[in-house]
Amino acid sequence: MRAFKRASSVGEVALDVCKRRNPEPFRELRNEVKLTLVQQPLPRLQRLTKAETHTCFLYDDSWMFDRTSLASIARRGNVIELYPGVGFALARLSSLLKPALQIAWVGDVRRHNAFLKEDAPDLAAHLFGMDRVSLSRVREVLMKKFGATCFYCGVRVGAGCHVDHVLPWSRVGIDGLSNLVLACTQCNGDKSNLLPAPVHVTTALGRGRTVLETLAASIDWPSQFDRTASAARGMYSTQPAGTPMWLRTREFEYLASDFGWTTASDEVRWTAPLDGLRLKGQGHYR
Repeated sequence: MRAFKRASSVGEVALDVCKRRNPEPFRELRNEVKLTLVQQPLPRLQRLTKAETHTCFLYDDSWMFDRTSLASIARRGNVIELYPGVGFALARLSSLLKPALQIAWVGDVRRHNAFLKEDAPDLAAHLFGMDRVSLSRVREVLMKKFGATCFYCGVRVGAGCHVDHVLPWSRVGIDGLSNLVLACTQCNGDKSNLLPAPVHVTTALGRGRTVLETLAASIDWPSQFDRTASAARGMYSTQPAGTPMWLRTREFEYLASDFGWTTASDEVRWTAPLDGLRLKGQGHYR
């Protein structure tokens, strides 16, 4: 990890750019993380007691142990396959599980490290915080290509306007150009980390994969078109009916029922049954 950070200046640029600039250190780091996961937490996660045998209710861990090799992981296709329904349940409960698990983890770290006093610096931020990257280059290229207007309300914005994450950074941490737009102070502040109405995601991705990837390449920045689409699919499909979604300042829409998300080259669209997603004043958005 230290070698990769020294080579890539992680925190100053997006991880995808670091990967492209330093592929070999990134490959070594990925293998290190992969081995650590399979040798340490994953084979223990489902062991609720100290019994020699246990029930696998999340995934098959029979091949995982503290000497599992990269070759063994490769034979499994480099994949941990969750049992049916597990992924949906974890995503649906993530807002409850994530903070609970983080609190428990911080407690364990304190117990195993006696030098950490209760008044130590923010341990949770050290363990789980993500570094934001500077978006000044993104602001300039977005303004030049799409105009100096707020993505959400269309009002004129200045050279120092906000660059907003359509899918909130605090929820998914995607810094790719496909997830970034210009925003006025009012919209940026009112939206904050709220779940946006799907129309905002489709409009952002509707700027076109080719266009976004070309712009991103011009400033050595990741586009992350597919990752943004995939994150949106997971985020919306696991929300319960009635979830409020930010549409514009002081105005929300509410999720009616399940719906689908499809992408094909530059086209992105929602698909819904007749009783599916209802957008206020617009009927069904397809």
